[in-house]
Amino acid sequence: FGAYFSQLRSQMRKAKVAAEAASQTKGEFLALMSHELRTPMSGIIGMLNLALREQLTPAARERLELAAQNANSLLHILNDLLDVSKIDAGKLQVERIDFDLRVDLHHALALLSERARDKSIAFDVTFDEALPRYVVGDPTRVRQVLLNLAGNALKFTSSGGVHIKVELARKEGDTCCVHFEVKDTGIGIPQDALSRLFQQFEQADSSTTRRFGGTGLGLSITKQLVELMGGSVGVRSTEGLGSIF
Repeated sequence: FGAYFSQLRSQMRKAKVAAEAASQTKGEFLALMSHELRTPMSGIIGMLNLALREQLTPAARERLELAAQNANSLLHILNDLLDVSKIDAGKLQVERIDFDLRVDLHHALALLSERARDKSIAFDVTFDEALPRYVVGDPTRVRQVLLNLAGNALKFTSSGGVHIKVELARKEGDTCCVHFEVKDTGIGIPQDALSRLFQQFEQADSSTTRRFGGTGLGLSITKQLVELMGGSVGVRSTEGLGSIF
């Protein structure tokens, strides 16, 4: 029996090493391909934007705008895949630099405000007066998380609006905990879908992908980024009435 168990343990170790090597190879390939594809895609988007500045017939402008929208959607998918590969490989690092929280977020959310106007829904951001103006953290990742949550809220809201609150949750010495809340009056999420919402490649149901698009990676990336920054993320939702992240 001793020899049998020793052989079994050896086989299990080999299988574990092989599985880890395969996972690392997959992650490296995914990161490489995402990075290599982003470069030409950025060039395509740049040329489309230049073309849209020219004098065009209405039909030509409509086609170029559609091409630009699809190219930006593809670039967003590539960025998600690159983030997933970095997170899985443990290579995604968060920065700690000084930044102006209010100014940074106002600039980041300006584009979403235009999208809300196009949909004729409300969109506003309120800041707690107790919040310090300057904080230390990773402004790029804070923007990414908030843009993802607010972008989702806009995508799933056709009437009413999206409301964002940034509040000081607590302060201990020089350290403060900031609470971000994204509230919408959109389609809401079924209760049985909430538990798997932050898993990779998950959306509320298959019809969500058909109606609204997306990879199902955004919330998984959001959760992992928030946790890398020492925070946590949660959701409350009522189907048909909206959600709060």
